[in-house]
Amino acid sequence: MTAWVLSAMFFWLIWTGTAWSQSDSVPDIDQTLKWVVVSAGQGNIQARENLAVWYYFGDRVPPDYATAVNWLKRALDGGSALAREWFADIEFDGMGAWSTREKLRWLRFGAAKGNLKALEILGEKLFTGDGLSQDYKEAIICLFPAAEKGSARAQYLLGTAYAQGAGLFADAQKAAAWLKRSAEQGFAEAQLELGRMYVLGKGVPQNDEAAGKLLRAAARQGNDQAKNLLWTLLQSRRVEPRTDQEEREWIKAAAEMGDPEAQARYGDLWFTGKKVPAHLTSFSSNRMAVFWYLKAGRRGNPRAQYQLAQMFSRGDGVETSLEKAFVWTSLAARQNNQGASELQKVLIDKMSAAQLTRARRAVDKVDAQAQAQEKTQVLYLPPLN
Repeated sequence: MTAWVLSAMFFWLIWTGTAWSQSDSVPDIDQTLKWVVVSAGQGNIQARENLAVWYYFGDRVPPDYATAVNWLKRALDGGSALAREWFADIEFDGMGAWSTREKLRWLRFGAAKGNLKALEILGEKLFTGDGLSQDYKEAIICLFPAAEKGSARAQYLLGTAYAQGAGLFADAQKAAAWLKRSAEQGFAEAQLELGRMYVLGKGVPQNDEAAGKLLRAAARQGNDQAKNLLWTLLQSRRVEPRTDQEEREWIKAAAEMGDPEAQARYGDLWFTGKKVPAHLTSFSSNRMAVFWYLKAGRRGNPRAQYQLAQMFSRGDGVETSLEKAFVWTSLAARQNNQGASELQKVLIDKMSAAQLTRARRAVDKVDAQAQAQEKTQVLYLPPLN
């Protein structure tokens, strides 16, 4: 068979390659590879370039760095301008597979050949500035074809670009459209952001039910920000947990992200023994309750402060300390917490003058710390309008 016939077959295979995944009948990849190898052996430069990319990124064949380098060298020897552009100054000494510099060259080379994985990775690096100078416009050039080819990550990043106006004119509807395509493939970050858009009615009609469905899907994949947003919606009764375990996960995630009310609620779960592992003793549960009440109390949550006062006065999960109990009940009383003022009076009757002096000094110190933490608290979510 003549070289020009092999070349023609090769170009036809490459040209139709993007449609294989959409066809009802998938061609024999092994047979396709055989023809491409034959064409490369006949001197076809594009065949050698493609084999180098395929073996490096594991596209159509298992990844094999040594074989990728072999085909790349043969492409260089054959006069490949594209290979020379990215690899003329690279010495293949066996260490290149771990060289950041060479990895970036492979990404550039693969992206130029239209490799999906290369386009996706390079686009993300350019978009986020990870290992490369941030360049939104060049990132978009990579992300568009990757997104069109079905990359969920590229679709998510493209949606983010439209949402932020990063490299593209801001367009909430286009952002939602790309995020939807990614979310439908189960990409958790896209599910979170599209769920947030449904919560706010931005780019899509406001719909708590649709938001809850998307956020639950992201939460099931361990996305804590989705759980945090679900907790925020739960507080205003815009969604309801389906199980006790689901509610616990939402509260825990929000507590770990610094929400003082969630921290107090999580402390409640431990203190009451509800929705906690059955093998834990009451003492262990109380210690965990104190841990979370302290976090919430230091952020100024009055209910947690009152709970701490009661626990320190009784010795629930902590050593009994009337001074600490007085500090926390005083802080809660300053915020008009029901019951705190009464407990404060009871403690005053039990404490010595020296204890009261020390405790009153501590009250102002802890209160100042709580106000400072409240001012510096990180806000993870936009206000729900």
